[in-house]
Amino acid sequence: MNIEMKFSFKAIKELLNETNTTLETIGELSKDLNNISTIAYIGNKYAGGKLSKEEIEDMLEKGNFEIALAIVNEFGQQVSAYFSPNEKSQAQ
Repeated sequence: MNIEMKFSFKAIKELLNETNTTLETIGELSKDLNNISTIAYIGNKYAGGKLSKEEIEDMLEKGNFEIALAIVNEFGQQVSAYFSPNEKSQAQ
């Protein structure tokens, strides 16, 4: 199952608030299994998705670790692209 995600300024701001972290440690979020459903929920919300956090957790429960890795990889790529001056930012 693919979960569409988008990490723009507002999404990143909400994610930092929800996980009680800072920009300096944003890369550490995906290392904690407890944050994966929060990352997916917020990313999906800002991509226009309608999945609840509970639905995402159910998908993770029924799926396998590959789904969790896909979420972490997509999160890392999008956040890196957003903050990198050499990549096309989603904010544009």
